Amino acid sequence: MLSPSFAFAWVLWRQHRWGLFLVLSGLLLAATLAALVPVFCPPHVVEITFGVVILPLVSLTVYPVIIFTYGFDAGDLLARESCFPTSLLRLPLRTRTLVLWPMALGAATAFLLWLATCFFIFRPWLNSWQAEMPLWWPSMMAVAILAWFQALFWMPFGLPWLRAVLVLTMVQCMIAVPIYGLQSGVSEHALVGLFASLAVIAWALGYLGVQQARRGNVPDWQWVLSAPSQLFGGQSRNRQPFASPASAQMWFEWRLSGKTLPIVTGFLLPIAFLPLIFHHERDRGAVPSSLLCAVAVPLFFSGAAGWMASRRSRWVQGRSGMMPFIATLPMTTADMVGAFLKAAAWSTLATWTVIAVAWPLAVVLTVNLQQLSRWWLPDMGTQIVFRIPALIAAITIVLLVWTWKRKLDCLYVGLIGSKWIEAAVAWGSIPISYCLCAFVATIYFDPLAHYAMTLTLWPWLLGILIVVRVLTAAWSLREVMRRGLVKPKTVARWATAWLLLASLLFALLLTWAVPLEVAPLHHFAFAVLFALPMVRLAAAPLALAWNRHR
Repeated sequence: MLSPSFAFAWVLWRQHRWGLFLVLSGLLLAATLAALVPVFCPPHVVEITFGVVILPLVSLTVYPVIIFTYGFDAGDLLARESCFPTSLLRLPLRTRTLVLWPMALGAATAFLLWLATCFFIFRPWLNSWQAEMPLWWPSMMAVAILAWFQALFWMPFGLPWLRAVLVLTMVQCMIAVPIYGLQSGVSEHALVGLFASLAVIAWALGYLGVQQARRGNVPDWQWVLSAPSQLFGGQSRNRQPFASPASAQMWFEWRLSGKTLPIVTGFLLPIAFLPLIFHHERDRGAVPSSLLCAVAVPLFFSGAAGWMASRRSRWVQGRSGMMPFIATLPMTTADMVGAFLKAAAWSTLATWTVIAVAWPLAVVLTVNLQQLSRWWLPDMGTQIVFRIPALIAAITIVLLVWTWKRKLDCLYVGLIGSKWIEAAVAWGSIPISYCLCAFVATIYFDPLAHYAMTLTLWPWLLGILIVVRVLTAAWSLREVMRRGLVKPKTVARWATAWLLLASLLFALLLTWAVPLEVAPLHHFAFAVLFALPMVRLAAAPLALAWNRHR
């Protein structure tokens, strides 16, 4: 009989061996590039490769955190109950045994992961630039972050959404503490002691949370929300009935996943705005880079905060599908798709409203308005000033449509029904994105060497992609109309709206926003066609209908 330590390690390895294999393969590739590229490549290639390697490492380190917090086996993260797996709560083991080994294995993994990353990946790059990387306090910070994730995931809370609020607040504090400490001249030993103390406190809270979860104790703090409404609003008024099943489904989609993206964006924006507080006065790029990172937050998380109707199937191993509650609703596929599209649109508008309010507040409150104006208006002539409103309108439309399109990905990818396809799309999009970034960065740093190749191949590659997208969308629309999933009148209305939006965006880019001297005419057409969704809208009814009846 195996001891509890080997049993916990074996179970975690058995469940997540393929994900851990991908993480280890990525780290091995990064270490190989770190050993070869700084030695045999020119400086501009070294800078490009360093940026391409570091970004995937940030995403790879999230996977072990989810493993040791039982994030893949957890229930509803927004519920009041503990997210510790109920199957483990029923084991004939002491509570300290249940929490000790995941905490110990996770702490050792986080500590050794940073040491290996620092020695074999960061230091070869930084040695070529005569720079140094701290070793010990980031290791303890990784241990403390993992410990607090475990504590917050395993503790029951008295209010829904409180866990998500505390998790996002914890991440912001963990990032702000070392930045403020380094700016204030705090020693490395003090930071190590601070993070070690925080880890011990988190482990104690995690133990108490699992202990309460095994007893079934869940606090109820609903009086915190009900008391103000009773004090100022009196008796709650009855909710008006929904006008149609489609409006009820839209309300359900909004309650299910529509609020996630605005809330996540609101709590992650302070992390993006930290450079506005701690940047040096001579660092002119800190302010624009911080604001651009804030814009990237909803674009990055919009795909993950999409429709949550796709769940792991209880009946077939390796399959996923819709919740039976949604699949059996007496609604047409067209009404269900329309409800999701409307909920995604409202979520997108709410998210970018948060961005629009937070941007000027962050610039004004951190006293960076003058520096931002110097970056925004360095050599602006009078003729360019009149193009600013059109450029802002075009960028706003692109950001709104792109975020909305990212939320649609879950509808036709997350509901395919195969975990292997979903994993391939999720993991495959990461290297493809970074390869595209590396290609663009290579052309940017050395445009003369790649100008002829880019000028010759780029229009052909984009043209082939556009043809494939148009043909796929046309086939999807043909199947949708042949099966009677959507009425021809609805298809004509959506096609008209799509053409009007494409024409407006093309006119803004071509007429006022960007002059023809900057880019040729076909580049504007490619930008508009890639920014607007085509295949997603056409394939959504097919994917939804197939999952409802398979």
